[in-house]
Amino acid sequence: MVKARIEKPLLIWTLQRTGGTNLSNYLNRNSVHSELKEEPFNGRREYGHLTQAWLKAKDEKALAAGMKEICALKNNIKHCVERVPWAVSDALLTSSTDAGYAHLFLYRQNPLGRILSMEYAERTRSWGPSKVLEEGKDAEAFVKPLDVDALIKHETGANEKLNKIWRKLRKLKANPMAISFEEIYAEDEGIAIKSLTRVTRWLNLPTEKGTTTKMVEAIRGKGNQGTSDRYSRFVGIPELEKKIPDLPTLLFLPGADSTNTQE
Repeated sequence: MVKARIEKPLLIWTLQRTGGTNLSNYLNRNSVHSELKEEPFNGRREYGHLTQAWLKAKDEKALAAGMKEICALKNNIKHCVERVPWAVSDALLTSSTDAGYAHLFLYRQNPLGRILSMEYAERTRSWGPSKVLEEGKDAEAFVKPLDVDALIKHETGANEKLNKIWRKLRKLKANPMAISFEEIYAEDEGIAIKSLTRVTRWLNLPTEKGTTTKMVEAIRGKGNQGTSDRYSRFVGIPELEKKIPDLPTLLFLPGADSTNTQE
C-alpha cells in the first residue's frame, strides 16, 4: 500500500520560539516536497540574499522576481514574520499563493512563554538545545530587568503582520489553516488529537484514529530546549503579564473571527 503524502508545498507562517520544530519536521517527513532550512530569508541563510538586496536597493520588481523563482521550486518553508522586512513576507505571500502552497499558521494563544523564551535566547545565545548553558552559568541573563515596553511593541508588530497575512490569504481564497502550540501540547491528549486531525484532513492525509495518534506521539514525544523553568527569574514578569491582554487579537484564535477556516 502506497503511503499517503502531502501533495501541496507547505508554508508555515509563525513567530520565533513558537515551539513548532517537531510539527514542521513531521509534516516535512510526510511531504512529497523537500524542506528548506528554517527561516530561509534571514541573514546569511539560504535565501537571505533576497532580503539583503531588498534592504539595500528597495527594488520591488527584483524582489518579486526572485521570490517567484524560489516558490516555483515548491520547497516547504517555515517563515517567521518578525525578523524580516514586511516587503519580503508580502512577496512570499503572493508568490507562494500563485505556486499553489498550503498556508498553515502556528501560534501561541498565550504569548508570555514565547516572549520569555525569545528573551532568554537573545541574552544567552541559546537558540537550540545544543547551545543551552548549564544551570547556573546563565545568571547574568537575569540581572537586567525586562524592557516591557520594547517587548510589547515587538509583539504588537508581530501580531499585526500575522493578521495582515491572514487577511490577504483569505481575500485570495487561499484557505489558510491555523493551529496553536497550546492545542498541540495540551495536557488532555484528546485536544491534540482533535486539533491535529483537523490539520491532517486539511492536508488530505489519513485521519484514522491510529494514524493521528501516531502523529501526536511523534510530535509530543520529543523533548524541548528545557529552559522554561528558568524564566521565572526574569525581573519584570508581572508588568509584562499586565500588558499582554492589550496586544492585537490574532484573527485565527478560536472564536476571534467567525469567518475563519479552522473547522
